[in-house]
Formats: sequence, C-alpha cells, structure tokens
Amino acid sequence: HLDQLTDKLREPRVARIVHALLQGEPVQERFPTDDVQYVEDLGLIASRPQIRIANRIYREVIPRELTWTIQTVLPYEQPWYVRPDRRLD
Repeated sequence: HLDQLTDKLREPRVARIVHALLQGEPVQERFPTDDVQYVEDLGLIASRPQIRIANRIYREVIPRELTWTIQTVLPYEQPWYVRPDRRLD
C-alpha cells in the first residue's frame, strides 16, 4: 500500500496539491477542483472540516517520502556519547 502511495505522490497533479498543503498554502482556490477531488478520491486528503492530510499515518509518511532524497545527503555526526566501536560511553 505504501509503495502505491509513493507512486501516486510522483504524479504531478497529486504532488502539486500535497506540496502546497504541506507548505500551508491555500489549495481550493489555487488548483482545479477536479485535481483536488482526484487527490481526495485517492484517500490522501480529506476536505471536511478543512483540507488536510487524510490520516495520521499519511501525515507521517508523506513528508518523509517527499524529502527522502534530501535526507540521504544530510551530514550526520556521531553523537558525543557513542564510542568509535558504536558502544555507548
């Protein structure tokens, strides 16, 4: 199911709406009604009482999926309390 979600997020009309929603931009006035309805029909967003990501799992997974390539290149420093042999100090 989550693989299909990832595939749908690559569709331009889905990606535009989800990106705008995550950035806090108005969606209903900015995008064609049929595109918004399509994303709602997919179950990614809910429109009542206001447009939002449809459920808690999607609220966690969608931002992670959209930023995955950025996450892979971020530098990660080993915490000060971890020894070089990966044991806790």
